[in-house]
Amino acid sequence: MTGSGCISIKPVNGTNNMAQDETDQRNDAPVAGVGIDLLERLWDARWALRLVCVLLFFDQAMLLHVKRGMWQWSEVGKRVLDDVGWLAAVFVAFSTLVAIVIPAGFMVIRLLAEELRLQLPRGLTSPRQESIRRSDGFVYASDFHRLALKEQSEFLLRIFDSDQRSKRASELAVERMGDLVAAALVAGLTDWLLGLHSPGGVSLIGAIESALGQWMGVATTIVLLCAGALLKVAWFPPYRPNVIYFPPLDEEQRRTAREGHRPG
Repeated sequence: MTGSGCISIKPVNGTNNMAQDETDQRNDAPVAGVGIDLLERLWDARWALRLVCVLLFFDQAMLLHVKRGMWQWSEVGKRVLDDVGWLAAVFVAFSTLVAIVIPAGFMVIRLLAEELRLQLPRGLTSPRQESIRRSDGFVYASDFHRLALKEQSEFLLRIFDSDQRSKRASELAVERMGDLVAAALVAGLTDWLLGLHSPGGVSLIGAIESALGQWMGVATTIVLLCAGALLKVAWFPPYRPNVIYFPPLDEEQRRTAREGHRPG
């Protein structure tokens, strides 16, 4: 207490430390959130395949530009980052490749493969429409659409449009997954070949090959088998009838069919 009768209160160190800790925790929260989000994305197959394609493409660009791969970043990293013009060219080239060249190329491959598949004997391909029976309660989408137009029912038309949009979105997602798998395979093969023909350069695939040693053949076989299975499902899925669950119309159609088969 001072002579003037006022009490002088000094700040308590414990209070300051607690406030500092709270501030640090608030600052660390966004960083932790980004880390968790990154870990979750790594489990997303599409995001992981995109990351693989980006890394392999940049590795190939480095092998062509400085004759060193990303595995040798400590040797040429500063030189690469200082070349802004080259980085911009790599970005433009990659964007053009993934937006135009790769989708168009894979679309042509799918069309050619589908034409070849249609030329195969019937027993070697997926069952055709007439050999697949729809489940109880389901009707063909074309019949459902006809009913909606006949009844002029906006409710039924909305059901039809929603169902077809959902199916198309699912098909596109699966096709894009196949494109990413194929792109990763092509990028891996190209990266490996560039590493072989770059004196002094070590590609990412080459570094993996050196690390695995004699197990590289086994790992490659497993990757190719898994990729082949994914491509089969994504690019050439088994036939599935386009049906919508609508029991009233299904019951009517089955009743009409039974009456048509009764002896006169």
